[in-house]
Amino acid sequence: MQDHFFFRNFKLAQCTKEKENFGQASFCLGDHNFNFPALQKVMVRQCPQLKIFCQGDLSTPKLKQVQLTEDAREGRWEGDLKTTVKQLFEEMNVQNSEMTEVTL
Repeated sequence: MQDHFFFRNFKLAQCTKEKENFGQASFCLGDHNFNFPALQKVMVRQCPQLKIFCQGDLSTPKLKQVQLTEDAREGRWEGDLKTTVKQLFEEMNVQNSEMTEVTL
């Protein structure tokens, strides 16, 4: 049975290199469902280990983009938060693997 978490007033989530709590693969490692009805801003910046936001169901009806910088004009959206975070992780890994290749 999955747990359901409801965050009525949670409006901002940040994952930045400076935030020590985001040195992990996801916001929550358990198979839990989350509802963030007021979440309007998510910033993901330099979080190479963040593979997914969560494994369970996720509802963020007010969220329209994931910011990559402090500037709200620069953002990404792949239809929902889980898909966007997953896509950012995959792109970051491709970039990192290309940077570590040795060309002779």
